[in-house]
Amino acid sequence: MKDKGPRFLPGEKVTIVSRDEMLATLDAQGTIGGMPLMPQMLEMAGSEQQIYKRADKSCDTVDGNGGRKLENTVHLLGTRCNGLVYGGCEARCLLFWHESWLRRTKSQQPVLLQDLDLEAAFDLVNRGTVVNQSDSQEPVYRCQATEVLNYSKPLSGNNMAQYWNDWRYNDVKLRSLVRAGCFSLFQKSLKLGAYRFQLYLFNHWQKIWGRPPFPNRSGNLDKTPNVTIDLQPGESVRVKSYDEIIKTLDKSNKNRGLYFDAEMVRYCGQEFRVQQRLSKIINEKSGVMIKFGDPSIVLANVYCRSKVSAGRLFCPRSIHHYWREIWLERTENSTEFP
Repeated sequence: MKDKGPRFLPGEKVTIVSRDEMLATLDAQGTIGGMPLMPQMLEMAGSEQQIYKRADKSCDTVDGNGGRKLENTVHLLGTRCNGLVYGGCEARCLLFWHESWLRRTKSQQPVLLQDLDLEAAFDLVNRGTVVNQSDSQEPVYRCQATEVLNYSKPLSGNNMAQYWNDWRYNDVKLRSLVRAGCFSLFQKSLKLGAYRFQLYLFNHWQKIWGRPPFPNRSGNLDKTPNVTIDLQPGESVRVKSYDEIIKTLDKSNKNRGLYFDAEMVRYCGQEFRVQQRLSKIINEKSGVMIKFGDPSIVLANVYCRSKVSAGRLFCPRSIHHYWREIWLERTENSTEFP
């Protein structure tokens, strides 16, 4: 990752350029370098926003092959996809913003537009959300999440320059980088022997410092249990202990198909508010809508921090975690918001 010096930094205030200026950056596929401009982004044209994180890298949620390198891209604070033009997808992914769609102040001169069919580009952006239009087929959607491989390149977890940029530009603390490095070395040492003894020492040390236990344990069930408690947005819940959750998982660390990620362990034992009940999301590999047999739960301000996941450390994408109700319990003071 060659350091050319980023244009925008976290915390900076920026203005999203006009609709026509955004459309003028697009190619015949409605993308810039393979990155689709999504219709709801046009609705934010002219508004003032704040840079959340630089998106110099991301995680591969299509093939699951680790990290991806991006260029000239940022995330804006609180700008997540509302799913309205994507079949009601409820994933609420953080949007990617190409720096060509932003400027620092409203006083800057707009881009000079010449000989551009902007209405055709506008129609292309809106029509480009669905790849196939056949009535006999299930809709196949196209969004920034499904197309991430087209506007990024593979990024090895061994590329040290990315961690320099994490510290320098995305406010990743030095102690977090050191902990991640130590944890990576610890995982490698487990393969050398004395697994149980090393694990005991690790968990004992973590407990002393009030930190999460080793997050890569596995379940052993052949058939996983189901519990329904009908949680509603606004209710207060406590995430069960890691030991309790492990007992609900199969050997692939799933409960009825939903994966319990190592990044979720840090939230065990803590109390949160229910943000939404999740019933459908777009499959990022196929573009087809997945409908959940049993709704999953999204908790407010609970998202992936990418601190223990090899190959995607410190990914700034902040993807929401999905929770089974069996992993949660209502607290005694739980009340639903009006």
